[in-house]
Amino acid sequence: MASRRGLKVLLRCLYRRPYLMPSPCSITSTAHLFYTSRLASKPTTAESFEFQAETKNLLDIVAKSLYSDQEVFIRELISNASDALEKRRCKHLETNKDTNIPYEIKITTDEDARLIIFEDNGIGMDKEDLVNCLGTIAKSGSKKFMEEQSSQGHVSTESIIGQFGVGFYSAFMVANNVVVKTRKEGSDKGYLWKWNGGDAYSVEEMSSLPVGSRIEVTLRPGNAAEFAKKDKVVEVINKYSYFITLPITVNGERVNTVEAIWTMNPKEVNSEMHDIFFRQLAKTHSPHLVNDRPQYIIHYKADAPINVRSLLYVPSHNVSQIEFASSADQSGVSLYARRVLIKSNAKDLLPRYLRFLVGVIDSEDIPLNLSREMLQMDAVLVKLRQILTDKVVSYFVNEMKKDRIKYKEFYNGYSLYFKEGVCTENDQNIKEQIGSLLLFESSSLKAGTLTSLNEYVDRMQKDQNEIFYLFAPSRQLAEHSPYYEMFKSENKEVLFVYDAADEVCLLAMQQFRMKSIKSAENWTRVEAGGDSQTATITMRDADKKELLDWLKTTLGSVKVNDIKSSSTASEHPCMITIGAEMGAARHFLRVGQVKDIEHLAFLKPTLHINLNHSIINALIKLHKSEPEVAGLVAEQIYDNALVTCGLMKDSSKMVDRVNRLLKTAGRMQALLQAYEDMPPVTRIYTTACVLTTLAVFWRLLTSFCFFGSFGFSFLFNMIFTYRYCMMLEEGSFRGRRADFAFMFIFGAVFMIICGTFVHMVFLGQAFTIMLVYVWSRRNPYVRMNFFGVLSFNAPYLPWVLLLFSLLLGNNAIVDFMGIACGHFYFFLEDVFPLQQNGFRVLQTPQLLKWLLDPIPVEPVDVDERPGGFNWGEQPPRLE
Repeated sequence: MASRRGLKVLLRCLYRRPYLMPSPCSITSTAHLFYTSRLASKPTTAESFEFQAETKNLLDIVAKSLYSDQEVFIRELISNASDALEKRRCKHLETNKDTNIPYEIKITTDEDARLIIFEDNGIGMDKEDLVNCLGTIAKSGSKKFMEEQSSQGHVSTESIIGQFGVGFYSAFMVANNVVVKTRKEGSDKGYLWKWNGGDAYSVEEMSSLPVGSRIEVTLRPGNAAEFAKKDKVVEVINKYSYFITLPITVNGERVNTVEAIWTMNPKEVNSEMHDIFFRQLAKTHSPHLVNDRPQYIIHYKADAPINVRSLLYVPSHNVSQIEFASSADQSGVSLYARRVLIKSNAKDLLPRYLRFLVGVIDSEDIPLNLSREMLQMDAVLVKLRQILTDKVVSYFVNEMKKDRIKYKEFYNGYSLYFKEGVCTENDQNIKEQIGSLLLFESSSLKAGTLTSLNEYVDRMQKDQNEIFYLFAPSRQLAEHSPYYEMFKSENKEVLFVYDAADEVCLLAMQQFRMKSIKSAENWTRVEAGGDSQTATITMRDADKKELLDWLKTTLGSVKVNDIKSSSTASEHPCMITIGAEMGAARHFLRVGQVKDIEHLAFLKPTLHINLNHSIINALIKLHKSEPEVAGLVAEQIYDNALVTCGLMKDSSKMVDRVNRLLKTAGRMQALLQAYEDMPPVTRIYTTACVLTTLAVFWRLLTSFCFFGSFGFSFLFNMIFTYRYCMMLEEGSFRGRRADFAFMFIFGAVFMIICGTFVHMVFLGQAFTIMLVYVWSRRNPYVRMNFFGVLSFNAPYLPWVLLLFSLLLGNNAIVDFMGIACGHFYFFLEDVFPLQQNGFRVLQTPQLLKWLLDPIPVEPVDVDERPGGFNWGEQPPRLE
């Protein structure tokens, strides 16, 4: 019955309540009962002990169902070896023995034998330990040792890892058999513990063993056999056990060379150590950051109220919107317990909006399940999460004050995470905590200078109770917005918001430091609620009423719920206000699948008309004389107001209306009439000025035709141009006019691009050198005679001309550009297509061939024999 109770406890732990950990004692008492009941008092030879049926089932569950990955058995056996070494070290410190023993963990692999061996020179085990620890499920010798040391106030045991007493059985997941050879320090007897995969294990004495333990695991065939490969073992160590304090070797080679610097005093860790540690973390947990380095380092240690050692980094790599969206369920933080990896994607330790952080959190107080692979959500974890979040946020607030330039660079790459945090958190205090990290431009600061909400509140006027913001695509549009004019006149500061995410963020926050957050449009709506009389109205009341009635009729009741007049000295003819929050309306418009008319009917906008604006004054006269044009103007200024406040969803209709306005107004006809009415001399001179300005664009072509003023240089270039252009056209390009013209186009484009980098305006000489180069490469055996002085083969001609230019003091870049252009053309046209797997890169457009190449004439067979008929054939009969 006791065995059944133990089995039920474990099954509840594993299946029914995965986040509740049973007390180790509840399992220990049951399992130990069956193991020890079959032992003889003092065996002198190897004795076998058979597991009871129910106990065997319990062992199978622990060995095969407790862990999610087979590879963790390496982690567990290394942790056991580390604990054994730490126990021996602690004993030596207590007794003042020699502590210069080279403590280490040795791992040896034999791929052919499917064997992996774990060796340590730790404290070792005697027969009682083998029975109590290896023969008893869930009895942790390490935990008992820590409790004894803690109660007696002895040396620190913070490097002891074990807690539950089940790690050894993880080897059963992959093993055919397990052999343990061990001798405890202070004892002259060694022991051999064997398990052959069956229902029993054996223990016998063994002589000539060194102090320590040796565990030989013979792996099963199949997937488990890969753990006999050195590279696989090193990979698992790098992932789980790399930062254990003791050296770990695999086949004689040291694996763990980087210290667990998160456990060190932050003042003792330099930037080079951080860079090395960051790369090691990235290599195993964030491979895309392996070539990056941290821009911010958050190193935090505390023993109360929760034991925590954390080291968090902000990568220098800026995050794109695609990366931001794709990493929604990821975390760069890894959970360690006493330097052993528990969970690499520990997204429960920090809020989602801090998932860009990369680093380590090591805590002894975090509750784990029996396999040390799953966090148990309880008050400790919630408290730890809060402590770490407060620490990170306060760190960024301090960095913002300390170095605004550096923080601004960081903010540009990671601000989306903070905005996400404000929008997704439900607690107002957390929203404001994150909101303190946001940055905005301000009307009281110059362009490009960012300010925080805290700084804005500190600058607020004494009687001001709101934080105002204005959404606009750019600062220029914000400063010229009709909604900003009233703030400017009253010297009130406004935050300029250019990103839709910023506006949604402020809407979600609602208030900050007991100050409500409002959009400038809403405050303007309240202030401009009635007819304003700040300026003199020159319009008669009758005209005013007539205009307002006409606008209501023209625009319709769907577009405008009400029309009000004002007489402010505004630069804008009208503006729109709505009853709801303008920012919320814009967000609704962005995400909603509604038409313009539908959302306008829902928002019920009010149109405020500026009676002192020249467009409105002109509209009063125009709606009587030209009602069609006046209607177009009224709709246009209404749509302009919608665009200004960000409520225009589809602006394509405006284009057609603007075109109709231009056509109706007939401005082009007026310009033509004014041109014809000009006096002759004035008209000719004006036309010449316009045409000369337009002719500037032809310089892209004329730059290839200009060789300087008349003189020796001009004649020399013209002779070379004429000679080699003719020889190319009548030689290698004979009958291929289109291909020759295409070479000209290639050279022109190439030189125009190159000319932008070397600041060359006239390209005629370079073009000539290109022609010379192509001809010389296509005629490599032609002998040249340069002024009767030099004799050489044709391919050297461009270089001789280059030397001649240098002697004359000319710019050598011209010749180099021509040679480069000619070389590229020759390679792409004559060399590359003949190579293996080569092809023609330069294909002459068919249009050029159609325009320039002569039409091929099919040959006509001409019979030159007399008679015109075949031999032996009768001539045709004439009817």
